[in-house]
Amino acid sequence: MYEPHQTQNQDVVIHQPIVRCTYNDGMADGLVIGQVLDYYTETLRSNVKAQAFLQLRGLCHADLLTQFRLGFADRTLGLQLHKLDYLQEETVRGALQRVGLLKVSGHELFRGALVFPMFDQGGQILGGYGRRITPKLTSQSAYHVHWHFEQSGFFNQKAVFEFTELILCKSPIEALTWWCHGHRNVAATLGFAGFDDEYLSILQNSLVRLVYLAFGSSRPELVEAKRIAHLLTHNDIEVRFVLFPQGADSNAFVLTVSDPAKELSLLLRESLVFPKKTGGDYGQ
Repeated sequence: MYEPHQTQNQDVVIHQPIVRCTYNDGMADGLVIGQVLDYYTETLRSNVKAQAFLQLRGLCHADLLTQFRLGFADRTLGLQLHKLDYLQEETVRGALQRVGLLKVSGHELFRGALVFPMFDQGGQILGGYGRRITPKLTSQSAYHVHWHFEQSGFFNQKAVFEFTELILCKSPIEALTWWCHGHRNVAATLGFAGFDDEYLSILQNSLVRLVYLAFGSSRPELVEAKRIAHLLTHNDIEVRFVLFPQGADSNAFVLTVSDPAKELSLLLRESLVFPKKTGGDYGQ
């Protein structure tokens, strides 16, 4: 039985790539993925603990669930599969294992996690991000789960093709922080160190001409933001750094202020312009 490739780095588990079924060109698998995401959304609507986690992070917008199809994997998907007849259950399990949402062991990839699906500008699934909300059970458990196809993509990728100015964050939670406070021109990568040529290619073929890098204030985040800034400016995309207080990122910042919408807008106005460099080594 196929098990998607898995790597683990500290508290992040990455599953890649998702293998589509060749005989149906992925259409049947896509249908199953959609049904699972819908189930996770309904689970989130009724799970008080998961909703409390979002509220604790300040993510309380009324349209959040429907706009982004957020969900919660409460470990009950297997019980739903058992309600099917044997052939149906085995067919669905095979599809879920094939795309990586279900492990060979029967455990859900996103078990115990809030699920943030990622779609391209046409609404096709690209993958998703999972944030577990319970304490780690073992030293091998991970809070963050990255699940994606062979091609990279942004969370809220449609914004990349709708706006000329883009706020770029390192996680869906941070992107939704901006979105909940009125900034629709926001997208996110999966982690601050994941920006590669595929992300760059998407931006090159988009409407974006100015990127606000809002990655956070730690040294690794700032170093990575500088690397990305070099890549973007070298490709004629203007860059500004959003500067947070020491130790803060977008989400941590809004939880410390009384008027998040006003303060986030102020951060954009006070962002630092990254000078375009002509020639030289862009890796430094």
